[in-house]
Amino acid sequence: MPTTLIEHRTRERDRRAAEALAWSTAFAAVKDELIEREGPDSLATAARKADEALEKLDREIEALRGALEASTAPVEMAALAAQIATKSRARRVLAFESLEAHASLDNAKVEAASFESLVRRAASLRKTAEETLDDARRARDEELAARAKLAVAPLSSAPATAVALLSSAVFTAARAKLQPPFLPVSLFELVERRFVRIEAAARLADVAFASVVDHGRDRRRVSSGLEAAALAERVAHERARRSLVDFVNNALNRLAYAETTLVALGGADPWSVDVADALATDAAARDAAQVVALAFEDALMDRDAARAARNAAAANVRADDPLAADAAVDADPAVQPFAATLAATEAALAAAAAAYTPADRERILVWQSLVPEEGWSKVLGFLRARRALQTIAGIEVAAANPASLQAKLDASEGVYGDALEAAALHARALAHLDERGALANARREHRIAEKDARLRSAMRGTGA
Repeated sequence: MPTTLIEHRTRERDRRAAEALAWSTAFAAVKDELIEREGPDSLATAARKADEALEKLDREIEALRGALEASTAPVEMAALAAQIATKSRARRVLAFESLEAHASLDNAKVEAASFESLVRRAASLRKTAEETLDDARRARDEELAARAKLAVAPLSSAPATAVALLSSAVFTAARAKLQPPFLPVSLFELVERRFVRIEAAARLADVAFASVVDHGRDRRRVSSGLEAAALAERVAHERARRSLVDFVNNALNRLAYAETTLVALGGADPWSVDVADALATDAAARDAAQVVALAFEDALMDRDAARAARNAAAANVRADDPLAADAAVDADPAVQPFAATLAATEAALAAAAAAYTPADRERILVWQSLVPEEGWSKVLGFLRARRALQTIAGIEVAAANPASLQAKLDASEGVYGDALEAAALHARALAHLDERGALANARREHRIAEKDARLRSAMRGTGA
C-alpha cells in the first residue's frame, strides 16, 4: 500500500528517537564505567599506587646499587646483587600493571568521547525528524483544508457552474456580439485559431518541462540512488499539490471573471455600425485569404507540437552525450520517429507559408485593423472567459477539475512517500555503518598511539 508523507515522516521520527535513545543508553553505560574506574577503588587509583611503588623501588634499587659499589666482601656483594635482581623484577611487574591500568582508563575515555559525539548527532537527527514531521503535518492540514473546501459549495459545484455558464443566455448573448452583423464568422475563426495556437504553445512549454523532469526521474531511479529518486518524485508531487492549491485559491475568481466578462460583452454593441459595415465589405476576397491564413495557423500549430515532442525525446538521448550533433541525435531510434514527424510538419508549414501570399497577408492585416483596440480586448476577453470555464468544467484535454486534481495528488503522494521511505531506510543503514566505523576508527587510532609503550613492555617480558 502506498506510503503517505505523514506515515513516512512519523516512522522516520520514531526511528530517529529510538536511535537517539539507544546511543544515549550506550553512552550512559560507558560513562558509568568510566566513573567507576576513576573512583577510589579504580584502576586509576591502582595505577597511582603502582607509580608510587615504582618510585619507592627505584630509590631502593639505587641505594642497593650504591652499597654494591662500596662493598668489597664477595658474600655481601652477592647478596646485594640478588636483592637488586628481585626488586628489578618486581619493578617490571609494577610498570606493566601501571601501563595496563592507564591504557584501560584511556580506552574508556576514548569510548566515552566517541559515544558522546554519536549521541549529539543522533539528538540532532531526531530534532530534525521532529521538525520535518511538524512541517508535514502543517502541509497536510493545509491540504485537508483545501480538500474540505472542494467538498462543499461553492467550490464543489464550480464545474457544474462552469458548464451551466457555457450554455447560459449570458454566454449566448456575449457570443452573439462577436458574430454577424458585428464580426464576420471567418475573421472570428481566424483570431480564435491564433488564440488556440498561442495557448497550446504555452501548454507545450509546460509539457516539455514535465517531460524533462520525468526523464530525469527515470534516470535517477536507475543510476543515481534512492535519495535522488526521492527528490525527483518530490518535484512531481509538488506540481500536483500546486495545481490543487491553485484551483482552490483561484477557481471562484476565474468563474467570477468569466461571468463578469460575458455579462459586460453581452450588453452594449462591441463597436459602431460603421465598423461592422467596413468589416463586412470585400467578403469574398477576405474569406479566401482567411482560408489560407487558417491553413498557415494549423501548420504552425502542428509544427510546434512536433518540435516539442522531438525536443523532449532528444533531451533524454542527449543526456548521454550533451555535445552530440543534432543529426546523430535525430538518428537515434528513440528520436527518429519524432524527427521524421517534425520534418514532415516543417515541410507542410513551408508549403502553407508559400500559399499564404503577401497579398493575402496584407488583406488580412487591413481587415483586422478595422477593429478598434478596445474591440480586440473584448474578443480576447471572451476567448479567455470561455477557456476558463472549459478548464474548470473539465472539458479541456488537460482538465483541471477537483476530481482529477485530487486523484493526481493522491497518486503522486503515494509514489513520493514510498521513495522517501526507501531512501530513508537505505540512508539509515549507511549511517549505522558510518557510526560503527567512527567508533572503530577511534579505537584504532588509540591502539596505534599506545602501541609503542606496549611493545616496549612486551620486549621487557612484562606485557603482551
